[in-house]
Amino acid sequence: MSSNCFRFENIAIEVESVEGDCHAGFHAGDRFSLEALIPKELCPFLYHTTLPYLAAIEHGALFSLPENNFIIVQCPNPTVGVAAKIHQTGKDPCIEVVSIRTKKSDCPYFQFKIGDNWIISKGETRFCSRAYDSLFPYLNALSSEIRTGGIDKDVLAVTCPSYPNFVTFKVERL
Repeated sequence: MSSNCFRFENIAIEVESVEGDCHAGFHAGDRFSLEALIPKELCPFLYHTTLPYLAAIEHGALFSLPENNFIIVQCPNPTVGVAAKIHQTGKDPCIEVVSIRTKKSDCPYFQFKIGDNWIISKGETRFCSRAYDSLFPYLNALSSEIRTGGIDKDVLAVTCPSYPNFVTFKVERL
């Protein structure tokens, strides 16, 4: 990953098909932009890094003392030192910026401040985190213009991991 990160611009996601019942309520023909996938003003890479911990804490995992349960994760860009704390706020998981240690460069796209936070309320989540986790490598590939063989260069098909039900997404550059 470069110090400039990857940009997610002009990418659309469409639900192509749904087999079985989608727990997130997706229907064939639903369309999403990147802004609908992640909490506002949160970096797509930092959000992706937090997903396993958000799911774990939501299901009762203990990372430290029960009365002060949290874990610290860091932005995956090795030249930017943004660290975020995953913890509970009431019943909802929360992502909070707790450290910004610039290593070689500032974050090129987000102006994080210590204390910035995002409450990840299940009732307000705009997009299924499991689907985002499946889509992320393809979003990354499109954003960096990496192509995989045998598919149209601007369109990728992705299947959600919600076995035995299947939601197939079409990811395309606009």
